[in-house]
Amino acid sequence: MLNNVNKLYAGIDLHKTYMFVTVMNKDGYIQRQGRYENRDHTLIPALLQYNIPVEATVESSYGWYWLADDLDKAQIPFLLAHPKKVNAIVGKKKTDKEDSKALADLLRTNLLPQAYIPTKMERNLKELLRFRLHLVEQRSTIKRRIHDILAKQNIGFEHSDVLGKKAQDWLSHLNCPSPYREEIDTCLLLANNLTIQIEQFTNRVKYQVQKDPNAQLLLTIPGIGDILALTLSVEIGDVYRFANDRALASYAGVVPSVHSSGDKTHYGPVSKHGNKYIRWALAEALVHVTGEGKPLHEFYQRLKEKKGSPTARVAVMNKMMRIIYAILTKKKPYYREQEKTN
Repeated sequence: MLNNVNKLYAGIDLHKTYMFVTVMNKDGYIQRQGRYENRDHTLIPALLQYNIPVEATVESSYGWYWLADDLDKAQIPFLLAHPKKVNAIVGKKKTDKEDSKALADLLRTNLLPQAYIPTKMERNLKELLRFRLHLVEQRSTIKRRIHDILAKQNIGFEHSDVLGKKAQDWLSHLNCPSPYREEIDTCLLLANNLTIQIEQFTNRVKYQVQKDPNAQLLLTIPGIGDILALTLSVEIGDVYRFANDRALASYAGVVPSVHSSGDKTHYGPVSKHGNKYIRWALAEALVHVTGEGKPLHEFYQRLKEKKGSPTARVAVMNKMMRIIYAILTKKKPYYREQEKTN
């Protein structure tokens, strides 16, 4: 029996095949608790049956996209909870019931630590870019496997690229015993098929870059091409959600850890937290911005001599994020003087 309320709050603990849901009124009284199978799509009708406005939340975890789409279609307001910040507030719970109740409670009391909800277009572009990267990583794994096979046979390899035309011709005629001969043939077949798929996805990315104003701006940075520009654009999302450039750098995970003792301050390695895809894009761009005659060459070399290569790399990535923040917030292309800021 519902109390006299004008709004309900649903905390959803989502898993791969099911979710546990707690529905609570504004005073914290539980109106419904139960398990719903994901494939049955019975949650939305259950939430709509009250004929009272319902607001829902789920943690940013495995496979939440479909649930966000279902809630959006039903016009049920939806907030994405930040898992680590939720745990910091309420502690890590041991049961689905406790998890869903904690989420509903935080939503009801307006204490829910929110994570950014990318638009459906941003989610689709992330999927496109991340899957392309997955294919590239698979091809790299195959390359390493070929080198391992050759090492097991004590066979030298003189070509720079194991998948280059001359290298593949050499590998195809290489005389080695079974099963290594079959392994090499299979690796080459898989790698070449992956290359075809990667090229197709790359062309799709290039098409999307032309439609993304932020990616177009990021292309003006030396060393940033189509893949990196679109990756940075969609992984950052709405840049105005960050209070300043340091907040964006922190989100990317390129802020060095700082340890102070007395009057001494030590700068440690970069935190492992943060958006790994942004860090990947920055790492890929490093060689183009720190080489001889490149924009950040002197800055990188100076820090490398003082602090070492790892610290210098992090510092360059941090500066790049600050430049990117300025470009995206001011809606102006890159210019050389930006390197002197911050």
